[in-house]
Amino acid sequence: MHLSRLIVSVIFIFFYSNIAQAAEMRANVCDNTYALCSAASCQPIPGEAKKVLCSCSVWKGKNIGFTSCGSRAPKKTADGQTTLLSTFSFGGGYYQYMNCPAISAWASCLDKPCFIDKKSPDGRKAVCTCELEQGKPFVTFAGECNTANCNKAIWSGATLEGNQLLMKILSKAENGNDLGKAACQSKTN
Repeated sequence: MHLSRLIVSVIFIFFYSNIAQAAEMRANVCDNTYALCSAASCQPIPGEAKKVLCSCSVWKGKNIGFTSCGSRAPKKTADGQTTLLSTFSFGGGYYQYMNCPAISAWASCLDKPCFIDKKSPDGRKAVCTCELEQGKPFVTFAGECNTANCNKAIWSGATLEGNQLLMKILSKAENGNDLGKAACQSKTN
């Protein structure tokens, strides 16, 4: 009985570590223009139960995602619209992330399509089409570290594990951003 538990444990550890290594190997750090949605609020899209539109910001610099750097580069459409992808960065480095419970809906925006809002006077606003997630705990850089805000909007977020993985890889690429300051001491009002 103990031998079978040991074998299962070894297989689980081997499988889990291989998944983490594979995810880390697929993540790409690029230095380009990108949309950052880490603190974005999102709105439902009428008729689209699984998608939301999120108000994101446009940044230039190092960012991380699971798409190639070439596919993230801004592109002009035939009608003159600029499209790009949403990725993650420390561009909003003044933010801290908070943990939200599974009862709140949230948006997964990593590597999702965006367009630069033509009405933005400085070209720093983007609108991204993100996937609606429900039934999973998440972290978000929105909400001002007040967990009472978790269900006040549909916030862009990520799983804690996904967030930690990307922050760790990007921190290495940026010569050690201080990750210890990234998690807020969640409060409720």
